[in-house]
Amino acid sequence: MTHATEAAPPVKKGVIHDIGYARYAGERRAPSTLWRVIMRHQIAHAWKTWWRWKPAIIGAVITTVVCGVIMYVSSASRISGLTRAGGPLAFIDGTLAYSFGFYNKFAFLMTMTVGAAVVARDQETGAFAFYFSRPVRPRDYVIGKVAGMVVVMGTILLAGPLLLAAFRIGMAGDTKTMIDLLPWLGRALTVGVLASLAYATLPLALSALVGKRTISLAVWAAYYVMGTSLLSVVGMLTWKPLAAIDPANAVVSLAFGLWDIDMPGRDKNALVGVAPAAISLAAQSILAVGLLYNRVSRQAAGAVGASS
Repeated sequence: MTHATEAAPPVKKGVIHDIGYARYAGERRAPSTLWRVIMRHQIAHAWKTWWRWKPAIIGAVITTVVCGVIMYVSSASRISGLTRAGGPLAFIDGTLAYSFGFYNKFAFLMTMTVGAAVVARDQETGAFAFYFSRPVRPRDYVIGKVAGMVVVMGTILLAGPLLLAAFRIGMAGDTKTMIDLLPWLGRALTVGVLASLAYATLPLALSALVGKRTISLAVWAAYYVMGTSLLSVVGMLTWKPLAAIDPANAVVSLAFGLWDIDMPGRDKNALVGVAPAAISLAAQSILAVGLLYNRVSRQAAGAVGASS
């Protein structure tokens, strides 16, 4: 006896739709531009809250305004008080070089509120695992962080001096004097750029080497306040160019040397020449970037999904 086989009913299949997914339709950037994203993030981070970037900006603005007023008043009264290798010079022509001593102080303030804690903060918060997931590379991180800090420092050490140089040129009484004063822009640019590089890279490198925010800040403050001062004293007693290791002394020495002036009340023996100051600032910046890259590369190698 045979039994007819009934066909099994078809099994219904359900389809699950992920209504939360949306295809990315925004701009796709080349990997070579990733450092710009990191740079913008660094600048935005420095601007957040009132105590990081803003106090230094306010101090730099006040310095620029006060020096500008001094230059304006001095241009009318021709107060004598400076000497150049060629005869007396009005106080106006030394104000810009002297101002770098004040800009340095506000740059150091920025290193204590932002610069010396940047990389250490990323290490402590575990941000490296995010940064170095593909396609971010160590060089993208280093270039972005350095560029961001150079921009921040440039608003303090470069913008003000350039404005003062332009103001001095604008106060010239005739075209010939204006032409003679045009090199001021180049001098202000040279000192401002080298100073911005040094004050941006040195704290970053130390932050990467130490790895802890509080310790990094303490070590940087001790080095800047006491360590470099000790090196300056040793340099005065042994080999004078050694004093250029002090960033503040190197910046001021470079400014006074480029303007070829002596400021009353300023110890000439404490200043180094133009060449040692410029070489020291450039060499320290290059060394700092190298140390920063070396340290970041090692950290990136151990990060989850690190990019090569």
